[in-house]
Amino acid sequence: MGQIILHSTHEAAGKIAGIGAVLYGGLLVEDLYHQEFERTILAGAYDFREPARRAESWGGMGVLHFDSQRDSARFPPPSSEHQAVGPTLLTDPRQTFGQLASLVAEWGGRVAYGERRFITRQRGEPHRVAVVLASPHGLKETVIQRFLAAVNREYEFNLAWYERRFPAIVPETGPSLSDDERVFSGGKPIGGGVVFNRGRAFYPDPQGLPYKCNPYLLEVQFYTHAAPLLWAATRIVASGLAQGVAGMGCVDTFVAHDWLGIPLWWAMRLASPNLVPRTIYMAHECRIARLMVEGKVLDARQPLAELGLELGGFDVGFYQIMERAGQEAMSFDTRFSTCPGLGNHPFRHVPYHRINCEADRFGRVMAVGNRVRDETGWVLPNLGSRLRLCPNGVPMPLELDNPDGSPDRENQVFARVQLARKELARAVARMAVAESLRPACGEAARLARFARRLEQEPDCELWTSVSRTEVSKAPWRLPLLLRSYLDAHQKARVVLIWLANPAPDLPSAQQVGRWRKDYGWPFHHVSRSAGGDLLPRDEEAYQPIEQFNREYFWQHDDPRGLILFVNQFGWSRSRLGFVQWFCARCDRWLDIGQVNCPSCGGSEGHPAPDLVAGKEDDLFGSSFFTLRTGTHVELGLSTYEPFGIAALEPYFAGSVCVLSDAFGAVETVLSAARSTGVSGPSSLVVAHFIERARDLPAGTPIGAAVRAQVERETSLQCARELHQALSRPHRARFDEARRLAPVLSWEHVVKTGFLPNL
Repeated sequence: MGQIILHSTHEAAGKIAGIGAVLYGGLLVEDLYHQEFERTILAGAYDFREPARRAESWGGMGVLHFDSQRDSARFPPPSSEHQAVGPTLLTDPRQTFGQLASLVAEWGGRVAYGERRFITRQRGEPHRVAVVLASPHGLKETVIQRFLAAVNREYEFNLAWYERRFPAIVPETGPSLSDDERVFSGGKPIGGGVVFNRGRAFYPDPQGLPYKCNPYLLEVQFYTHAAPLLWAATRIVASGLAQGVAGMGCVDTFVAHDWLGIPLWWAMRLASPNLVPRTIYMAHECRIARLMVEGKVLDARQPLAELGLELGGFDVGFYQIMERAGQEAMSFDTRFSTCPGLGNHPFRHVPYHRINCEADRFGRVMAVGNRVRDETGWVLPNLGSRLRLCPNGVPMPLELDNPDGSPDRENQVFARVQLARKELARAVARMAVAESLRPACGEAARLARFARRLEQEPDCELWTSVSRTEVSKAPWRLPLLLRSYLDAHQKARVVLIWLANPAPDLPSAQQVGRWRKDYGWPFHHVSRSAGGDLLPRDEEAYQPIEQFNREYFWQHDDPRGLILFVNQFGWSRSRLGFVQWFCARCDRWLDIGQVNCPSCGGSEGHPAPDLVAGKEDDLFGSSFFTLRTGTHVELGLSTYEPFGIAALEPYFAGSVCVLSDAFGAVETVLSAARSTGVSGPSSLVVAHFIERARDLPAGTPIGAAVRAQVERETSLQCARELHQALSRPHRARFDEARRLAPVLSWEHVVKTGFLPNL
């Protein structure tokens, strides 16, 4: 107790993806964590310009106490008098904010300080954590160049070399630039992305410029350049926190979350060499392994074949190479050292990999899954015993947390899960009804019959998947598995609700309403280039979905399967643009665009019983909680998945989770089952894409064709195992999953993994 722990992460302001889930849904809501650490600081570089990160919310930061762009005038040097500040964790907030204002006045850039509030799971105790954000926009060039020179000298990371060899932004055609482009380039092609104008740094938005961009290098620049300012601000805040607790130092424990946490560690070591905290590198992935699985490792500058990796082999190909290298005791560097153009420095030109290798300098490296542990150990063999496995906890929906184990309590929870299934079926049925009411709908009768079947036939299965359409999530595998399942079980009927593409790509409610009205989204989809909803990255993923729906629903005499591709990540009326009001006289749901009921002429003012005020986030009486607990099957078939928190969300509701063997969570669940004497477990079905490839003849090149064949065979086997799992009573699967809850919880992770490994 009495320690300050600093988490260096790009998700300091709010949850974006997996690291945010680990922090906000895991560590920071555990009593044991707060018993160990008196104060927590979340620090990260932050782009305040993004529309999704408005200054009012900034990704969900609880309370914003100081923003240098807004408040610097209110906080002159600490000796001056100025207005009081509300209660914070800081001993003397006026002094701290005055120091932050002076820092920005001297160096430039932008700094913000806020606090987030958490309620612990077990005791329900409130805790606050400090949040420090910094942006390099407007930072003085001298600060950046001095820092980069020191990093190059002390850590041999030469960012200028990457900027020269792989320019971040290059004009699309010729030297002619638009007025907007000249703001950043001064009329010349941009070399590394950042522009220094009158000695200050400015960073273009790669999505807003008609350039050939290397967004990865832009990202490295942004987070690296922000580091010296971020550390200076963090040190000021840490000092302000430490004054209030006797015996507390500046920072006692430093945790870098993946490569994005490394630049702040560089800045700390360079600016505060006498500060020697415990250093932890949290490996949420192994970046070079991910890039090799996705086929993006060489940035299209060298054929994958020269590395012994066939194009399109993905996980099926990469892990065979890694396993064979392990059998031959061949390190990562040795395996690729003879490749043309790489010499004795494999992938030196991949900045992510180069920064990742800095983990070798940390006191501990904690990998969130067994595959990440093995990949990291292969890439950095000198880690030895410093490399530890610290899996993530498996999340439980809020209403299912803290079971007391009593039969009555378990019966109540199970009843809630059963109700969620009915609510979800009703919601999907109402979606079909709403679509059938659309004037341009040519399949009204079919949709109406389908809706009645959903509500009346208990054997109609509802499947879900929460996954993006990128290569690592293997979107093509979902329709393939569903097709294999329906072909093998002719009596089965399945609706797959696929939520994809999370924020910040969310469209407005008006856009969604237009899609609904014009072509019946999400039952149908249209390319963005034609005025529709599909982004370029979605179009390839949608092709097998469209083909599946055509064969199994729209052109089938007895519709047996449907994939609802909800490609903007939401489960509410406003997000999905479905129904705004209900005509009670006609028992009819009406679209956003319908002002009057076409049957009785009635206008808005007949609210549905389950869509009253206070349930704005519900869709036909169902919520996101309903979606996660009411599903029969959750699919996660990624080619690269360090752990897979989202895919296990429905697990404790007794839903069957189908995971590929790339998931780090698979071994965690199986290990928990072994430790508690659960055989199976029956709520987990593993699609052995990687394992099946081991049966191929030695030396078989695993490219796209071989990988596709492996996927077809694996999907057939997985479909049989899934049917067997679903044939087991739901209550039996629910009880079994609940038995595993204590050893899969975040409390168990903190107690047996995170704290001991420190």
